[in-house]
Amino acid sequence: MRNLGKLISGEIERATKYKILTVGVGVSLLWCIIIAAIPLNDVKQIVPLIVFTDSAIMSAILISASLFFERNEGTLSTLAIAPCSVLEILLSKIIMSVVVALLSTAIIFVSVAIFHGTLINFMLVPYVILVATLNSIIGVLISLHSRDFNSMLVNFSIFVILLDLPAVLASVGLLPNWIELITIILPSQASQILITSTLVSTELYQVLISLGVVVLWSVLLLILAVYPKFKEYMVKG
Repeated sequence: MRNLGKLISGEIERATKYKILTVGVGVSLLWCIIIAAIPLNDVKQIVPLIVFTDSAIMSAILISASLFFERNEGTLSTLAIAPCSVLEILLSKIIMSVVVALLSTAIIFVSVAIFHGTLINFMLVPYVILVATLNSIIGVLISLHSRDFNSMLVNFSIFVILLDLPAVLASVGLLPNWIELITIILPSQASQILITSTLVSTELYQVLISLGVVVLWSVLLLILAVYPKFKEYMVKG
């Protein structure tokens, strides 16, 4: 793992080149406007949804878009002959995506403090790291199974409808409790519960189950689905 630092530095340069960081910061500033506009009473309901959207959906979109640009420019083919392992290359991309999510979370922290004079529970930080990691892995998986940009958009639409929509509906109280309990096995719903628990009182068993679900999905997807496919893609160039 001695090359990981250099790879992450390279990812930062490419993220800047592809405007990934610019888009991430731009979306964060949009969140600031929304946070400034919402009443104080709605902060505990709206802010978790904003953080979830940013750390989950945006993380998946940004890393998938980055891989798409690299594929078009042949950057991955260059990395394939570099003196580093496939796992290091994959981890550097995931870490870069998590860094962008943390940057956005920091901006949201400051926005809530400035506009509403309240502080967010700092447990949000490790939860954002876990959620962004999981959804970055999902983003890589989507990109690797997309032939072109249009198919990537279609795959993302399916991903959002099947996995993220239940979490969004649950966050605004549009799902019955018994359905929420079933959907906790979905990575999106488990992610939403973890993030919401930092602002809203949540049963401990729900937090613990959600934590286990997020970690389990991350490990299984990385080992069984993403790494083998990414390694195959790197070998083919």
